[in-house]
Amino acid sequence: MKINSTIKWYNDNARSFKFAVEKFVFKNDLDQLEQFSKLVKANGKILDVGSGSGRDTVLFFKRGFDVVGMDLSKNLIKLSKESNSKIKFIQGSMLKIPFPDKYFDGLWVHASMLHISKMSDVVKAMSEFNRVCKSNGTLHVFVRAKMGRLKKEYLQRSDSKGKRLFRYFSQQELKTLLFDSGFELLSMEQYPESKNNPNGRSEIDWIVVLAKKIINL
Repeated sequence: MKINSTIKWYNDNARSFKFAVEKFVFKNDLDQLEQFSKLVKANGKILDVGSGSGRDTVLFFKRGFDVVGMDLSKNLIKLSKESNSKIKFIQGSMLKIPFPDKYFDGLWVHASMLHISKMSDVVKAMSEFNRVCKSNGTLHVFVRAKMGRLKKEYLQRSDSKGKRLFRYFSQQELKTLLFDSGFELLSMEQYPESKNNPNGRSEIDWIVVLAKKIINL
């Protein structure tokens, strides 16, 4: 099974996924968005990498940022465009971001890098983040934490067909990825999903990272 199965899942379930994400906005999501926003200059350029439903892209737009939503799912991009005609949404890959070097003041990578199958592609994505990020620009990464020996798995939701790939990360892996990609770690926190989500699963941990670019690779 390849990563394409994950994109197929999002294409097949685009409308229900968009509805679910926009219906349930939890405090920790807004807190993370607020912390990131404070580190990006006013009216700065932001790339929402793996924009999904477009929820966060819209929130950045409302805050006055020059934001672009990017996702591999053509159906999610289509729905995002239909709902928000004033915001730019494009279909694109984090492995080859279709923007010039040093273009963005901030990159918001929220629950999207975790769908990358190969670690070599994770490294490639991080290199792309560095390339399109301005010096001292801000990077936000939000991924599932590695809780045991399992590095990745394909999971199926009870209310939908098909499976999505999830890669799990340790804090040390993320620190190494950031350092090797020319980013300085500002903060890192790991917490159970149930911490701020009343419906959250206690057996799943998430890791949220804030970093800034310090080296051009």
